[in-house]
Amino acid sequence: MWNSLVDLQASSLVSSHPWAVLGDFNQMLRTSHHSNHLVSRVDVSGMDDANLGLQDAQLYEAQAKGVPYTWRNSQDVSPISTRIDHAFINQPWSSLFLDSYAEFLDPCQSDHAPWIVREAWNTDLITGTNQFKLVRSLKLLKRPLRSLNKRHFSGISDRVKEQKEKVDILRRALLTSPNSATAQEEHAERDKLNVLLKAEEKFYRQRSRVRLADVGDRNTHFYHMTVSTHATRNHIHYLKDADDRVLYSAEEIKSHAADYFQGILGAIDLPFSSVSLDILVSLLPFRCTDLQKNYLKREVTAAEIKATLFAMPFNKSPGPDGYSVEFIRSSWDVVGQDITSAVR
Repeated sequence: MWNSLVDLQASSLVSSHPWAVLGDFNQMLRTSHHSNHLVSRVDVSGMDDANLGLQDAQLYEAQAKGVPYTWRNSQDVSPISTRIDHAFINQPWSSLFLDSYAEFLDPCQSDHAPWIVREAWNTDLITGTNQFKLVRSLKLLKRPLRSLNKRHFSGISDRVKEQKEKVDILRRALLTSPNSATAQEEHAERDKLNVLLKAEEKFYRQRSRVRLADVGDRNTHFYHMTVSTHATRNHIHYLKDADDRVLYSAEEIKSHAADYFQGILGAIDLPFSSVSLDILVSLLPFRCTDLQKNYLKREVTAAEIKATLFAMPFNKSPGPDGYSVEFIRSSWDVVGQDITSAVR
Protein backbone atom coordinates (compact mmCIF):
# COMPACT_ATOMS: atom_id res chain seq x y z
CA MET A 1 0.00 0.00 0.00
CA TRP A 2 2.74 2.47 0.92
CA ASN A 3 4.65 1.65 -2.27
CA SER A 4 1.49 2.38 -4.25
CA LEU A 5 1.30 5.85 -2.72
CA VAL A 6 4.93 6.44 -3.61
CA ASP A 7 4.35 5.30 -7.21
CA LEU A 8 1.25 7.48 -7.47
CA GLN A 9 3.16 10.52 -6.25
CA ALA A 10 6.00 9.91 -8.71
CA SER A 11 3.90 9.13 -11.78
CA SER A 12 0.87 11.40 -11.59
CA LEU A 13 -0.11 15.05 -11.18
CA VAL A 14 -0.63 14.75 -7.43
CA SER A 15 2.99 15.74 -6.88
CA SER A 16 2.13 19.32 -7.85
CA HIS A 17 -1.55 19.47 -6.95
CA PRO A 18 -3.49 19.31 -3.65
CA TRP A 19 -3.69 15.69 -2.49
CA ALA A 20 -5.43 14.16 0.52
CA VAL A 21 -5.40 10.46 1.43
CA LEU A 22 -7.96 9.46 4.06
CA GLY A 23 -9.28 6.29 5.60
CA ASP A 24 -8.61 3.15 7.59
CA PHE A 25 -4.97 2.15 7.09
CA ASN A 26 -5.01 -0.51 9.84
CA GLN A 27 -1.60 0.77 10.92
CA MET A 28 -0.29 2.86 13.79
CA LEU A 29 2.43 5.38 12.96
CA ARG A 30 3.99 5.64 16.42
CA THR A 31 3.65 4.03 19.83
CA SER A 32 1.59 6.94 21.20
CA HIS A 33 -1.20 5.78 18.90
CA HIS A 34 -1.73 2.90 21.36
CA SER A 35 -3.70 3.60 24.52
CA ASN A 36 -1.42 1.45 26.70
CA HIS A 37 1.91 2.59 25.27
CA LEU A 38 3.07 3.92 28.67
CA VAL A 39 2.43 0.72 30.63
CA SER A 40 2.89 -2.11 28.16
CA ARG A 41 5.00 -3.08 25.18
CA VAL A 42 3.51 -2.02 21.86
CA ASP A 43 3.86 -3.97 18.64
CA VAL A 44 5.80 -1.64 16.34
CA SER A 45 5.72 -3.86 13.26
CA GLY A 46 4.93 -1.92 10.12
CA MET A 47 5.61 1.52 11.60
CA ASP A 48 8.96 2.03 9.90
CA ASP A 49 7.59 0.98 6.51
CA ALA A 50 4.60 3.28 6.93
CA ASN A 51 6.66 6.33 7.90
CA LEU A 52 9.25 5.77 5.18
CA GLY A 53 6.51 5.31 2.61
CA LEU A 54 4.80 8.54 3.66
CA GLN A 55 8.10 10.37 3.52
CA ASP A 56 8.80 9.13 -0.02
CA ALA A 57 5.23 9.99 -1.05
CA GLN A 58 5.68 13.48 0.44
CA LEU A 59 2.63 13.06 2.66
CA TYR A 60 2.20 13.97 6.30
CA GLU A 61 -0.57 13.89 8.86
CA ALA A 62 -3.15 16.68 8.61
CA GLN A 63 -3.93 18.78 11.63
CA ALA A 64 -6.54 16.84 13.56
CA LYS A 65 -9.02 17.23 16.38
CA GLY A 66 -11.55 14.99 18.07
CA VAL A 67 -10.99 11.64 19.79
CA PRO A 68 -7.33 10.54 20.05
CA TYR A 69 -8.02 6.94 18.96
CA THR A 70 -10.17 5.54 16.16
CA TRP A 71 -10.46 1.81 16.97
CA ARG A 72 -11.23 -0.18 20.10
CA ASN A 73 -11.19 -3.88 20.89
CA SER A 74 -14.67 -3.78 22.52
CA GLN A 75 -13.48 -5.81 25.51
CA ASP A 76 -14.66 -5.23 29.04
CA VAL A 77 -11.72 -6.88 30.83
CA SER A 78 -8.76 -5.41 28.94
CA PRO A 79 -9.92 -2.49 26.79
CA ILE A 80 -7.45 -1.20 24.21
CA SER A 81 -7.80 1.69 21.78
CA THR A 82 -5.55 2.63 18.87
CA ARG A 83 -5.38 5.15 16.05
CA ILE A 84 -5.26 3.28 12.75
CA ASP A 85 -7.38 5.74 10.74
CA HIS A 86 -5.47 8.69 9.35
CA ALA A 87 -5.77 11.78 7.17
CA PHE A 88 -2.65 12.56 5.11
CA ILE A 89 -2.07 15.64 2.97
CA ASN A 90 0.76 17.03 0.82
CA GLN A 91 2.31 20.49 0.76
CA PRO A 92 0.14 21.91 -2.10
CA TRP A 93 -2.98 20.95 -0.11
CA SER A 94 -1.63 22.60 3.02
CA SER A 95 -0.76 25.77 1.10
CA LEU A 96 -4.15 26.05 -0.62
CA PHE A 97 -6.38 25.04 2.30
CA LEU A 98 -4.76 26.76 5.22
CA ASP A 99 -7.63 26.19 7.66
CA SER A 100 -8.41 22.59 6.76
CA TYR A 101 -8.23 19.87 9.37
CA ALA A 102 -9.46 16.34 9.97
CA GLU A 103 -11.93 15.66 12.74
CA PHE A 104 -12.20 12.18 14.25
CA LEU A 105 -15.69 11.80 15.69
CA ASP A 106 -17.06 9.40 18.27
CA PRO A 107 -17.94 6.10 16.56
CA CYS A 108 -21.61 5.22 16.23
CA GLN A 109 -22.19 2.49 13.66
CA SER A 110 -18.85 0.67 13.84
CA ASP A 111 -15.69 0.40 15.92
CA HIS A 112 -13.95 2.89 13.60
CA ALA A 113 -14.52 6.61 14.06
CA PRO A 114 -15.70 8.31 10.88
CA TRP A 115 -13.49 11.25 9.87
CA ILE A 116 -14.64 14.46 8.26
CA VAL A 117 -12.36 16.94 6.53
CA ARG A 118 -14.34 20.10 6.99
CA GLU A 119 -12.93 21.54 3.81
CA ALA A 120 -16.08 20.03 2.27
CA TRP A 121 -18.00 22.62 4.26
CA ASN A 122 -15.95 25.75 3.65
CA THR A 123 -18.39 28.31 2.28
CA ASP A 124 -15.58 30.87 1.99
CA LEU A 125 -14.42 29.03 -1.14
CA ILE A 126 -17.86 29.48 -2.78
CA THR A 127 -18.78 32.75 -4.47
CA GLY A 128 -22.36 33.98 -4.35
CA THR A 129 -25.14 34.91 -2.00
CA ASN A 130 -25.52 33.29 1.40
CA GLN A 131 -28.41 31.22 0.05
CA PHE A 132 -26.33 29.96 -2.88
CA LYS A 133 -23.38 29.14 -0.61
CA LEU A 134 -25.64 27.08 1.65
CA VAL A 135 -27.28 25.17 -1.21
CA ARG A 136 -23.93 24.53 -2.88
CA SER A 137 -22.30 23.33 0.34
CA LEU A 138 -25.18 20.95 1.03
CA LYS A 139 -24.89 19.60 -2.50
CA LEU A 140 -21.14 19.04 -2.20
CA LEU A 141 -21.70 17.26 1.09
CA LYS A 142 -23.97 14.64 -0.45
CA ARG A 143 -21.23 12.64 -2.14
CA PRO A 144 -19.21 11.84 1.03
CA LEU A 145 -22.45 11.18 2.92
CA ARG A 146 -23.63 8.76 0.22
CA SER A 147 -20.28 7.01 0.41
CA LEU A 148 -20.55 6.77 4.20
CA ASN A 149 -24.08 5.42 3.97
CA LYS A 150 -23.11 2.88 1.30
CA ARG A 151 -20.15 1.68 3.34
CA HIS A 152 -22.04 1.17 6.61
CA PHE A 153 -25.77 0.92 5.87
CA SER A 154 -26.29 -0.27 2.29
CA GLY A 155 -28.63 -3.24 2.21
CA ILE A 156 -29.63 -2.46 5.78
CA SER A 157 -32.18 -5.29 6.07
CA ASP A 158 -29.65 -7.87 4.87
CA ARG A 159 -27.09 -6.53 7.33
CA VAL A 160 -29.60 -6.83 10.17
CA LYS A 161 -30.35 -10.41 9.17
CA GLU A 162 -26.66 -11.35 9.04
CA GLN A 163 -25.96 -9.68 12.39
CA LYS A 164 -28.91 -11.46 14.00
CA GLU A 165 -27.48 -14.77 12.86
CA LYS A 166 -24.11 -13.90 14.42
CA VAL A 167 -25.73 -13.00 17.74
CA ASP A 168 -27.89 -16.14 17.71
CA ILE A 169 -24.82 -18.35 17.21
CA LEU A 170 -23.01 -16.68 20.10
CA ARG A 171 -26.06 -16.96 22.35
CA ARG A 172 -26.33 -20.68 21.61
CA ALA A 173 -22.64 -21.05 22.41
CA LEU A 174 -23.18 -19.32 25.76
CA LEU A 175 -26.04 -21.67 26.56
CA THR A 176 -23.88 -24.68 25.60
CA SER A 177 -20.44 -23.81 26.99
CA PRO A 178 -20.30 -20.35 28.57
CA ASN A 179 -16.97 -18.54 28.89
CA SER A 180 -15.76 -14.98 29.34
CA ALA A 181 -14.43 -14.50 25.81
CA THR A 182 -17.68 -15.62 24.18
CA ALA A 183 -19.71 -13.46 26.56
CA GLN A 184 -17.70 -10.36 25.66
CA GLU A 185 -17.96 -11.13 21.94
CA GLU A 186 -21.71 -11.60 22.24
CA HIS A 187 -21.97 -8.28 24.04
CA ALA A 188 -20.07 -6.47 21.26
CA GLU A 189 -22.06 -8.13 18.45
CA ARG A 190 -25.33 -7.38 20.22
CA ASP A 191 -24.36 -3.69 20.41
CA LYS A 192 -23.70 -3.71 16.66
CA LEU A 193 -27.08 -5.38 16.09
CA ASN A 194 -28.87 -2.71 18.12
CA VAL A 195 -27.22 0.02 16.05
CA LEU A 196 -28.28 -1.68 12.81
CA LEU A 197 -31.82 -2.22 14.08
CA LYS A 198 -32.11 1.46 14.96
CA ALA A 199 -30.77 2.44 11.55
CA GLU A 200 -33.24 0.09 9.84
CA GLU A 201 -36.11 1.58 11.82
CA LYS A 202 -35.08 5.12 10.85
CA PHE A 203 -34.74 4.09 7.21
CA TYR A 204 -38.27 2.71 6.98
CA ARG A 205 -39.70 5.47 9.14
CA GLN A 206 -38.39 8.10 6.71
CA ARG A 207 -39.44 6.15 3.65
CA SER A 208 -42.94 5.50 4.98
CA ARG A 209 -43.50 9.10 6.20
CA VAL A 210 -45.22 7.77 9.32
CA ARG A 211 -44.92 10.18 12.24
CA LEU A 212 -46.87 8.48 15.01
CA ALA A 213 -45.62 5.09 16.11
CA ASP A 214 -44.93 3.17 19.27
CA VAL A 215 -41.37 4.18 20.20
CA GLY A 216 -40.99 0.95 22.12
CA ASP A 217 -41.48 -1.21 19.02
CA ARG A 218 -39.41 -1.01 15.88
CA ASN A 219 -42.39 -2.06 13.68
CA THR A 220 -40.05 -2.76 10.78
CA HIS A 221 -42.57 -4.94 8.93
CA PHE A 222 -45.21 -2.24 9.37
CA TYR A 223 -42.92 0.43 7.97
CA HIS A 224 -41.89 -1.82 5.09
CA MET A 225 -45.51 -2.37 4.12
CA THR A 226 -46.20 1.36 4.41
CA VAL A 227 -43.33 2.12 2.02
CA SER A 228 -44.77 -0.33 -0.50
CA THR A 229 -48.22 1.22 -0.12
CA HIS A 230 -46.85 4.72 -0.73
CA ALA A 231 -45.01 3.56 -3.84
CA THR A 232 -48.16 1.99 -5.28
CA ARG A 233 -50.36 4.95 -4.38
CA ASN A 234 -48.00 7.54 -5.87
CA HIS A 235 -47.50 5.69 -9.16
CA ILE A 236 -49.43 7.08 -12.15
CA HIS A 237 -50.80 4.06 -14.00
CA TYR A 238 -52.61 5.95 -16.79
CA LEU A 239 -54.04 9.34 -17.83
CA LYS A 240 -56.95 10.43 -20.02
CA ASP A 241 -56.59 13.24 -22.55
CA ALA A 242 -59.24 15.72 -23.73
CA ASP A 243 -60.59 13.16 -26.22
CA ASP A 244 -61.09 10.63 -23.42
CA ARG A 245 -58.25 8.53 -24.83
CA VAL A 246 -56.42 6.44 -22.22
CA LEU A 247 -52.64 6.88 -22.17
CA TYR A 248 -50.64 4.01 -20.66
CA SER A 249 -47.03 4.37 -21.81
CA ALA A 250 -44.57 6.46 -19.81
CA GLU A 251 -43.72 8.65 -22.82
CA GLU A 252 -47.38 9.43 -23.50
CA ILE A 253 -48.03 10.25 -19.85
CA LYS A 254 -44.99 12.56 -19.72
CA SER A 255 -45.95 14.34 -22.93
CA HIS A 256 -49.57 14.81 -21.90
CA ALA A 257 -48.62 16.11 -18.45
CA ALA A 258 -46.18 18.62 -19.97
CA ASP A 259 -48.78 19.86 -22.48
CA TYR A 260 -51.44 20.13 -19.78
CA PHE A 261 -49.40 22.31 -17.43
CA GLN A 262 -47.96 24.33 -20.29
CA GLY A 263 -51.52 25.19 -21.24
CA ILE A 264 -52.15 26.42 -17.71
CA LEU A 265 -48.86 28.15 -16.90
CA GLY A 266 -47.60 29.07 -20.35
CA ALA A 267 -49.92 32.00 -21.08
CA ILE A 268 -48.36 35.46 -20.93
CA ASP A 269 -51.39 37.67 -21.70
CA LEU A 270 -53.22 37.30 -18.43
CA PRO A 271 -56.54 39.15 -17.99
CA PHE A 272 -56.78 41.92 -15.41
CA SER A 273 -59.26 41.56 -12.58
CA SER A 274 -62.12 44.05 -12.46
CA VAL A 275 -62.09 43.99 -8.67
CA SER A 276 -60.60 47.16 -7.24
CA LEU A 277 -58.08 47.36 -4.43
CA ASP A 278 -60.64 49.06 -2.17
CA ILE A 279 -62.98 46.09 -2.50
CA LEU A 280 -60.21 43.68 -1.58
CA VAL A 281 -59.29 45.82 1.43
CA SER A 282 -62.90 45.84 2.59
CA LEU A 283 -62.88 42.06 2.67
CA LEU A 284 -60.05 42.12 5.21
CA PRO A 285 -61.17 44.35 8.08
CA PHE A 286 -58.25 43.36 10.34
CA ARG A 287 -55.37 45.81 10.47
CA CYS A 288 -52.02 45.38 12.21
CA THR A 289 -51.10 47.92 14.82
CA ASP A 290 -47.91 49.93 14.44
CA LEU A 291 -46.29 47.72 17.07
CA GLN A 292 -47.24 44.59 15.15
CA LYS A 293 -45.97 46.09 11.88
CA ASN A 294 -42.63 46.92 13.42
CA TYR A 295 -42.39 43.44 14.92
CA LEU A 296 -43.04 41.84 11.53
CA LYS A 297 -40.46 44.07 9.85
CA ARG A 298 -37.71 43.47 12.39
CA GLU A 299 -34.75 41.23 11.59
CA VAL A 300 -35.17 37.60 12.55
CA THR A 301 -32.75 36.58 15.29
CA ALA A 302 -30.42 33.61 15.16
CA ALA A 303 -32.09 32.18 18.25
CA GLU A 304 -35.50 32.22 16.52
CA ILE A 305 -34.13 30.45 13.45
CA LYS A 306 -32.52 27.75 15.57
CA ALA A 307 -35.60 27.33 17.76
CA THR A 308 -37.86 26.95 14.71
CA LEU A 309 -35.67 24.27 13.15
CA PHE A 310 -35.16 22.42 16.41
CA ALA A 311 -38.92 22.36 17.03
CA MET A 312 -39.56 20.39 13.83
CA PRO A 313 -39.92 16.57 13.92
CA PHE A 314 -36.63 14.71 13.58
CA ASN A 315 -37.58 12.78 10.46
CA LYS A 316 -38.94 15.75 8.53
CA SER A 317 -36.96 17.56 5.85
CA PRO A 318 -37.32 21.38 5.87
CA GLY A 319 -36.31 21.70 2.20
CA PRO A 320 -36.06 19.85 -1.12
CA ASP A 321 -32.41 18.89 -0.56
CA GLY A 322 -33.39 15.84 1.49
CA TYR A 323 -31.48 16.71 4.68
CA SER A 324 -33.60 15.86 7.69
CA VAL A 325 -33.98 17.97 10.81
CA GLU A 326 -32.11 15.30 12.74
CA PHE A 327 -29.06 15.83 10.50
CA ILE A 328 -29.24 19.61 10.88
CA ARG A 329 -29.54 19.39 14.66
CA SER A 330 -26.63 16.96 15.01
CA SER A 331 -24.49 19.10 12.66
CA TRP A 332 -25.56 22.51 13.93
CA ASP A 333 -22.08 23.44 15.16
CA VAL A 334 -20.89 23.11 11.54
CA VAL A 335 -23.87 24.23 9.41
CA GLY A 336 -25.73 26.44 11.88
CA GLN A 337 -24.01 29.74 11.07
CA ASP A 338 -24.46 29.30 7.32
CA ILE A 339 -28.13 28.34 7.68
CA THR A 340 -28.72 31.37 9.88
CA SER A 341 -27.00 33.69 7.38
CA ALA A 342 -29.02 32.24 4.49
CA VAL A 343 -32.33 32.76 6.29
CA ARG A 344 -31.52 36.28 7.45
